[in-house]
Amino acid sequence: MSLAAILDKGDIVPFGNIHHGVHVAGIAKGYEALRAVEESVVNGTLQQLTLSHRERSVFVDLLGNLGSGEASCIAIAKERKGIVVADDSAARGVCHQWGCSVTGTIGLLSDLRRERRLSPQQANGLLKEMIQHGFYSPVKKVPY
Repeated sequence: MSLAAILDKGDIVPFGNIHHGVHVAGIAKGYEALRAVEESVVNGTLQQLTLSHRERSVFVDLLGNLGSGEASCIAIAKERKGIVVADDSAARGVCHQWGCSVTGTIGLLSDLRRERRLSPQQANGLLKEMIQHGFYSPVKKVPY
């Protein structure tokens, strides 16, 4: 989500929910592009979630190893049977340990391409742009 916001491509991310900690922590750290995420919450494109008691318990357990954004996403996904999108190996490992479905940026782009939400040219153009902004990618083209 944060890279999509930095690239001003938040409209292609197919999520409808976000936890407050995900974008607010990023804004506090100086990632001004995440203000677009805040605007999406304000205009109703994204729904801001509140952690349930059980989710908060998982969140607190995860804070020792992960940042608040990753911890909140995993806690929500675990309790609500969602999918975490993470490229960070530690976060992906925690997802596997806690039984959460996980994909990465390449998987997300591939899904968007398969669902015809992005053309092959758009998907590969986004990947190229992300790489230019410092994203490490194991592939040069989005698989189909």
